[in-house]
Amino acid sequence: MPRFSVNDRAQLYYELGKLVRAGISLPEAAETVLDNHLPAGQKSFLLQLKRGLDNKMSISEAIADIRSLDISKLETSIIEATEETGQLGDGFDQLAEYFEMRRNTAREVRGQLIYPAILLHLAIAILIIPAGMQRGFDTAIMEAVITLLVIYAILGGIFFFFRNWSKRAETSASADASLNRIPLIGNLRRKLSLSRFCFVLRAFILAGKRHSDAFAVAAETSQSGELAHHVHRKVVPAIEEGGRAGPILSSRIFTPAFVRAYKTAEEAGSIDVDLGTWAAVFRQESSDAFQRFGQWVPKILYFAVLGFVAYKIVSFYTGYLNGLQDMIDEL
Repeated sequence: MPRFSVNDRAQLYYELGKLVRAGISLPEAAETVLDNHLPAGQKSFLLQLKRGLDNKMSISEAIADIRSLDISKLETSIIEATEETGQLGDGFDQLAEYFEMRRNTAREVRGQLIYPAILLHLAIAILIIPAGMQRGFDTAIMEAVITLLVIYAILGGIFFFFRNWSKRAETSASADASLNRIPLIGNLRRKLSLSRFCFVLRAFILAGKRHSDAFAVAAETSQSGELAHHVHRKVVPAIEEGGRAGPILSSRIFTPAFVRAYKTAEEAGSIDVDLGTWAAVFRQESSDAFQRFGQWVPKILYFAVLGFVAYKIVSFYTGYLNGLQDMIDEL
């Protein structure tokens, strides 16, 4: 399976959005981009997209039919919604902005992790000298290697656990709620989910879809199990029974300000306008949350490394002093 990275997606959706907004049809835009030397993931995406369009599929159907790449529900839903409203360029822009935020945050975190990583390895290397003088250098080096391997294993375990739990949280209300309680991460996930929800809901309403169907698809696209559970269990049934969504929306999940605004928008008949505004608000807040995440995670790890180094130094000198005391006691 070709690799279709976050960076590949950000670049490709940006190019497609730019060409579509210039009035170029998507098949022609795909041909134009294919004329360039592309990464394997981008090339595979465009070739399969063209094949689907040649087989008379809609754009969203052609993208959903791409089997060799991991295309998310978010991507297919946003394309489907904006395709039907004639705002395909906006859909590509939304996706490009989302993946660009993810790419920039990852780069910032990796860049700021360099110093804590160097500090950790340097500290362990320096501690080999006094430990070697006390217990022998072969033993000290082996202990240092084992310490690093344990640290790598712990960090790797945390990473894979969080990634798998995040995937589960897209459909599980309990997993989603547990992640949303974590400082920094919870706020970031909520703002991203609400931004996706508002954007897709507005697009489907503008496309003339039934409100119950629009809410259902927007909830799935939000990638928030808690939000989707609330919408499917309470909001959609209320709408299908002839009620309004506003009084049913949970202030805890959607924020009190959004719920108030949605209720007044229902009364005023300006839901599409308000959803566009709130999509932009949540998108900006999620961008700010991404930046805070990228700044604080390296700082937290930096202080964790300092704490570990301090612990190793104290442990060494405690053992050293205890050894001296034992020697004195034997005299």
